Amino acid sequence: MDLVPKWKDWSAEKPITAIVLGAGQRGKVHSTYALEFPDKFKVVAVAEPRKASRIHFQALHNIPDHRAYKSWRECLQDATQDKFADVVIIATPDQEHAQPAIAFASLKFHILLEKPMATTVEDCWAIHDAVKKNDVILAVCHVLRHAPAAVTLRRFADAGKLGEISNIQLLEPVGHWHFAHSFVRGNWRNEASSTFALLAKCCHDVDLIAFWKHANKCTKVSSFGNLQHFNAYKSWRECLQDATRDKFADVVIIATPDQEHAQPAIAFASLKFHILLEKPMATTVEDCWAIHDAVKKNDVILAVCHVLRHAPAAVTLRRFADAGKLGDISNIQLLEPVGHWHFAHSFVRGNWRNEASSTFALLAKCCHDVDLIAFWKHANKCTKVSSFGNLQHFKNKNKPAGASATCLTCSVENTCPYSAKKLYLDSVEKDPSLAEHWPVSVICNLEDFDKSVDLKQGILKCLEDGPYGRCVYDCDNDVCDNQVVNFEFDDGSTASLTMIAFSEAVCERRTTFFGTHGEMGGKFDQDSLEYLDFVTNKTELIPLEKVPVGTKMKGHGGTDFFLVDSFVRAVSKQDPSLVSTGLEESLKSHLLTFAAELSRKEGRVVTAETDPKLFL
Repeated sequence: MDLVPKWKDWSAEKPITAIVLGAGQRGKVHSTYALEFPDKFKVVAVAEPRKASRIHFQALHNIPDHRAYKSWRECLQDATQDKFADVVIIATPDQEHAQPAIAFASLKFHILLEKPMATTVEDCWAIHDAVKKNDVILAVCHVLRHAPAAVTLRRFADAGKLGEISNIQLLEPVGHWHFAHSFVRGNWRNEASSTFALLAKCCHDVDLIAFWKHANKCTKVSSFGNLQHFNAYKSWRECLQDATRDKFADVVIIATPDQEHAQPAIAFASLKFHILLEKPMATTVEDCWAIHDAVKKNDVILAVCHVLRHAPAAVTLRRFADAGKLGDISNIQLLEPVGHWHFAHSFVRGNWRNEASSTFALLAKCCHDVDLIAFWKHANKCTKVSSFGNLQHFKNKNKPAGASATCLTCSVENTCPYSAKKLYLDSVEKDPSLAEHWPVSVICNLEDFDKSVDLKQGILKCLEDGPYGRCVYDCDNDVCDNQVVNFEFDDGSTASLTMIAFSEAVCERRTTFFGTHGEMGGKFDQDSLEYLDFVTNKTELIPLEKVPVGTKMKGHGGTDFFLVDSFVRAVSKQDPSLVSTGLEESLKSHLLTFAAELSRKEGRVVTAETDPKLFL
C-alpha cells in the first residue's frame, strides 16, 4: 500500500462504470467521486427502494429510467443478462450486504462494500470466498486507513522511530447526541434489526488497530461494555420511576403534548432536575402556578422555550429601546402571520385544532409573541388587556357547494386553497424530497410502509385514513383563526398583537416600535432592521447578529441554538439569571395570555384591578 497521505492525480483511459445499491447517505458520499471526476468514474445505475431518494439520485447522476431499480435483485436480473457496468457500490443496510456482494461477485463485478462487510462471521467468510473464487477486486470502506493521522502513525511506527510499540490506545467518542440519534432512536438501535454497536460503529476502529499492528498477529481479545446510560421508556412515568431510585441525569427536557406539561414538570422538579420546558408552560392558570411553586420550592432552574426572546431582531429592538435611542416607546405593533396552509395543517386538521384536546390558539401559537411584548416592555407593568377574535372561516357553513368530506373525493378540490392533495401529494410529486420534511413528514411516517409501497400510494393512504385528508370545513376544529390583543402599560404606552391565519407569509413575524424620538422595525427573518431617527430624519439599516457558523440548530431562525446554549450555561454555572426565559418572566407572559383569552371570551377589558391573579 502507498502510505503517502497526499493525494496524487492519475489518469484513466475511460471512466469506470458503476452501479450503486442504496442511495442513502453513504451511497451518496461514495458516488460523489463520479461527479467530481467524470473522466475516471461514472454511475450508470441505482437500486433504491425509497422512491424520493431514488429519483433524486437518478437526476443527480443523469441515470436513465430503465437503470433506476426499486431493489438490488431487479438490478441483478438485468446485470445477469448484460454486464453493463464494471463495479458495484454496495451501501444497503448492514444486514443486506452479504447477498448482493456474493451475487455480484459471481457476475465478475468488482465491489466497493460499505462497512461492515456483513453482520455474521459466516457471511463475512462467504463474501471472502466468493471474491476469491471469481477473482474480483473488493474494497471495504474502512475509510480511516486513509486518514493522514493514521497513515503518519503507521509510517513512524514502521520506521522504528518509536522503538517497539508497547501499547496503542484508541478512543472513539461517539458524542452524546449522536449516539442518542443513531443508536438509541435510530437505525442501529437494535441488534436484531441491525447489528451490535461495535460492529456498526467501530469495525473500522478495530481495523485501524490491525492496520497499525500489521506485522503482528493478534492472539487474544477481550471486551467489556453494557447499556448503562441510555434508557428508552414508553412513558415519562416509567422514566420517573427509575429517576426516583437513581438521579441519572442533570436536566429533563419536556416536549410532551401541551396538556401533558404540568405533571412531569412538577414531578421532575421534586427530584431536583433542572427543566427545559417546551411552551406553553401549561394549559391552565392553575397548572402554570403549580409548576412555578414546584420550581421555587425545589430550587431548580427552569427555562421555558420562548425562543423568540433570543431572536437577533428581538434582542436588537430591546437594546435600542433600553438605550433610549427611540425616546419613550409609545406603541409596539407585532404581527404573527401564521400562513393560510400552515394554519389549515396545524390548527384545522392537526394537533392544535381543538381546545378540549389541546388548548386555545393564542396560547398554542402566540404565547411567545405575548412573551416578546413583555420582554420588550420589561420596565413597565401591564395593567389592562383586551382581545377580540373568533373562528371566522374554517367552519361548515363556509363549505363550498359540491364539496366532499375529504379532498381526495372532492369535485371542487382544484379551486380550494386548502386542498390536502395540493399541499401533501402534488408538492411531493414535483419534489419527492419534500416527503422527508415538514409538513408532509407529519401526516404519517412513510418508513412504516413496506419498501415496495410507492411513495404516492403511501401518502394517499395517509390522507385516506388520517385527519390530514379531511375537508377544512368538515373538521372538529374550534380555535380562533384570527385574533387581536391590546395591552396597556403603567406608563400609558400600548402594544398590539395580531395573529392571522390568512397570509402568504408563514410565521414571518413583523414588528414596529413607535417612539417619541424614532421608529424602528422590520421582519424577524431578515438580516437587518430599519431605524429612523426623528432628529436627523435619516434612516439606517441596523445589522442583526447571525447564528454561529456550523450549528445544525437553525430552527426559528437559529434561536433554538441560543435558547439551549443559555440553558446549558445556566445549569453549568448554577446561575438562573443566565436564562432570559426563566420562571417569573415566563409565568408573567403566560398569565397575560390567559388574560387576553378571558377578555375575548367574556367581551370585557381585563385589568389588574378586576383580575389581579393574572398580572404580576
